[in-house]
Amino acid sequence: MSRSRPRDGFTLVECMATLSVLMMMGLAASTLLSKVTQIGIDTNADKASRSMVLRLSRQLRQDVAEGDKVQLSSDAKSVSIQLDQSVIRYTVQRTLVSGGPVAGTPVAVERAVTKMDTTESVERYSLPPECDPVFADDEGIVSLRLTSPEQRHVWKIEAVKP
Repeated sequence: MSRSRPRDGFTLVECMATLSVLMMMGLAASTLLSKVTQIGIDTNADKASRSMVLRLSRQLRQDVAEGDKVQLSSDAKSVSIQLDQSVIRYTVQRTLVSGGPVAGTPVAVERAVTKMDTTESVERYSLPPECDPVFADDEGIVSLRLTSPEQRHVWKIEAVKP
């Protein structure tokens, strides 16, 4: 029996093996690219949250320092600061369903300046969904705890009363 002459080219098995290796490399590259993109998105969101918290802390400290009287609501979700002829009210805003907060929904602290029963300005400080802001009024300090006590890192803003 004579052997057939070798032919030039690829066999079907070689072609399928090459395509399989290339497909795995493409899948790994696309997975890596999506993870890097998600890391970038998360980093930008963290940076925006930190910036918003810094703005909120500066404004709260300034308002408390300039205020004449500070009054905390009974549910600790808002605080009113009396100035000369205006009132600044900080209120926690969260999406509610059936009277309770929804986990993972956006949360914000709203700052409203009212002068003679007319709202002059409203500012909204958006916070990450894991925040659970609560105001407290100790003897000489007004504080805003941004995270729940169960979390490992606690964010807290403190403002000294005059």
